[in-house]
Amino acid sequence: MSFVLSLKRAFRMFKLDEKAMIELSKENHASWYGLLIIAIAGVCFGLSLIFVDTTLSILTVIGAPILMIITSFIGIAVLFILSKLLGGKGNFHNFYRAYSHMYVFNWIAIIPWIGPFLSSLVGVWQVIMAIYITKATQKLTMGKAAIVVLVPVFVLLLLAVFTSLVVALTLFLKYSYTLVQPGV
Repeated sequence: MSFVLSLKRAFRMFKLDEKAMIELSKENHASWYGLLIIAIAGVCFGLSLIFVDTTLSILTVIGAPILMIITSFIGIAVLFILSKLLGGKGNFHNFYRAYSHMYVFNWIAIIPWIGPFLSSLVGVWQVIMAIYITKATQKLTMGKAAIVVLVPVFVLLLLAVFTSLVVALTLFLKYSYTLVQPGV
């Protein structure tokens, strides 16, 4: 399988084509292509950050792909473990191959100024794609696949809200203390 064919299958996945998901999951070269897709997505993300904040360096473009590959392994491993707990039948390699190709849609981040916004919109669709990938590659029901994908999303959203509240409260208390204690 060529890289171009791999990309074509990824675009078929965007249309929730489960056959393409299974084809990617079973293709040995898809592992390397998946890593390449994630690395390119990292470069696009790093460049999008530089477009927004020009003080960032080229190290951002180098570090982003490395970080994205590491976090993809962690995230996909969490989903894989959850799928196994709910009776998933597939293996990690097959799951990773299909799932990693979903990152091709993060390449949209490279578009100056609107790329990060468009990536957020695509991210919502990627949650739906992840449910279908989990269903197809792990041989789960749609309900179980949705639980596998949505539980971590929900937990991450709760952590983000909690962290935001802690930061806001900390800043509020610091500012309040400064008002009470002039000169501090």
